[in-house]
Amino acid sequence: MESPEMVSVTGAEASAQAPIKKKRVSSVPRGPRRKPAKADADVPEAQASPAGESQGVDPARWSYVPDISPEDDWRPGQATSAPKIEKPSEPQISQEPKQMDPEIATYAGVRNLDHSEEAKPRLNQSRSEPGFNKNYSGQSQKFAAPKHNNGRQQGQSGHNRPVHPQRGNNNLPVHNKGNAGFNQGHRPASVPSSIQGVGLEIGELPRWERIRSLESMAQLIAEAPQPNGATINFTQHYAMPMSELLESLQSKRIDTEGLATRQVVLRRLMQASWADGAKIEAQGSLDIQEAGYGILVYARDSYSPRPLSAFVPACIIESYGLMRADTLHVRLSPPRGGESCPVVVGLEAVNGRAPVQDPVRLNFDELELQAPHARFALWGEAANNTEKCLELLAPIAKGQRGMIIAPSSSDVGSDLLVQIGKAILANQPDALCQMLVVDGRPEQIAHLRRQLPFEVLGTGFDQAATAHIQLAQMALERAKRLVEAGNDVVLLVDNLTRLARAFRASTPCNATTPFTGIEAKAMQELKRLWACAHATGRGGSLTILGVVTKDADNRLDDAILQELRGTANAVVELSNELVCAGITPCIRLAKLWNAYEKDLVPDKELEKVHALRRLWAQEDEVLASEGLCERLDKANSREAFFKAIKA
Repeated sequence: MESPEMVSVTGAEASAQAPIKKKRVSSVPRGPRRKPAKADADVPEAQASPAGESQGVDPARWSYVPDISPEDDWRPGQATSAPKIEKPSEPQISQEPKQMDPEIATYAGVRNLDHSEEAKPRLNQSRSEPGFNKNYSGQSQKFAAPKHNNGRQQGQSGHNRPVHPQRGNNNLPVHNKGNAGFNQGHRPASVPSSIQGVGLEIGELPRWERIRSLESMAQLIAEAPQPNGATINFTQHYAMPMSELLESLQSKRIDTEGLATRQVVLRRLMQASWADGAKIEAQGSLDIQEAGYGILVYARDSYSPRPLSAFVPACIIESYGLMRADTLHVRLSPPRGGESCPVVVGLEAVNGRAPVQDPVRLNFDELELQAPHARFALWGEAANNTEKCLELLAPIAKGQRGMIIAPSSSDVGSDLLVQIGKAILANQPDALCQMLVVDGRPEQIAHLRRQLPFEVLGTGFDQAATAHIQLAQMALERAKRLVEAGNDVVLLVDNLTRLARAFRASTPCNATTPFTGIEAKAMQELKRLWACAHATGRGGSLTILGVVTKDADNRLDDAILQELRGTANAVVELSNELVCAGITPCIRLAKLWNAYEKDLVPDKELEKVHALRRLWAQEDEVLASEGLCERLDKANSREAFFKAIKA
């Protein structure tokens, strides 16, 4: 029998003879590998691996793995001496709903704050529509997820998302939408975009119970101080300079000490007049907002909202059938503590007539359209060569849609509009002219207001694009109201190119923007305004004459010009060469055009006009203009001019 020394094998042979075990892969992510021990002596004997000695494995390759109980949350690579951390207990959530501050609830649009046992069935019934959790537990309601339909439902792709009953996959809340949602009709009153940033504070006026009906407003007037028979015209005081306004207050024995701004002075005037029993009246135009109420704007502000613009209750608009841009004569009450604007508490007149409840009114869009057939007379006693040239070669009729193509480097287009407006008023006093300056120079607008005999509305280049659009729409609506009354209105626009740029700036761009850089929707808005020029079967007419700038180096201006050229029925093009030479009229005579000249000009005169155009097309512009000026100086009338021309 062999001794034990003879049968013993080395550690290497034992490891070679031992079966190879497969390493088990753990699903738990392992931490960083620990460093091996420095020497065998550093490892305690009690912790040495017996398997390593029997199988001949080097002990230095072993890492120290402590005995960890399953309760410990330990991962490989973490410290073994870390103390055991106990998980905190979950807080107890109260089943009683929190009470909301009434002011915050009013702002957030919450109307029902009753969480009693009697109110729970009512709340469940109001939210009984599909897609909502019907179990009321005092907490916020959540959307219920629909059944999974192979990962696709209403445009879904691979996700089982909750679907809102009104808006499909869009999971945003619907409280702020007025046309959808379970709480429709309870959304908070928001400030419209047209009156944002102008300092107009309407506060709680849309929800004030004292102006909800005509009866409550009559009671409010009855509770006012005893009338003393005096009347204060707020519109006249609003248009006064600051020095005259202070003198007016001092003459009425109203203390003006400490009043620094116009707004404070006018507010003191209204409060003192109301306390003394005086009647406060105002005249302005109505601008109806999306929420249903209106704002009374004044001509001094170019019919734009301002801090002292009056608030018009919705009941007055609905009862009297008021429309946007109606001229109103109203009675005001002074502003309250939280508002900056006075309140309209009575209606005296609408468009110069007594107000009638539930009237039958004609709409401009429902009037019969007719082509221009009656021409404006421009040749008068004080007419210049430009006015005579237009009267002879390019007559302007009632309901005309005329385009004036002018170079962008000068103001000749604006000057021509001013001359046309003066000539029309001089020969047709019953016509109503109105000039609209869009995105112009402030000093130019102020100069035109002082010099012209008709109304001038304008916005400066320092104002936003929304202000230009607001003024243009308000001017157009005001012209419509005048045409509905049977008037002949002439709207002079300076200019259509800048107005198109304003529409472009307010229209969001998309990937299909054409190479010209202007959206089709922006041009559509401009064309909607441009298309309102026409005559009506009831005798009224709306004539729009607009300036379009022409610049060879500007692709956007050229695109606007090409879009509007085919829509106009009269074109007058100005020459930059004649402008630089100082020759008047600076009109390209060979390019004068009117689509209805056969109906406006007699046949014999029209033949001579065509002969002159053929002659001017072969001559130089400067020579043709000088020759026409010589003929105009010799002729005393229109008949004498055509009589001297041989066809």
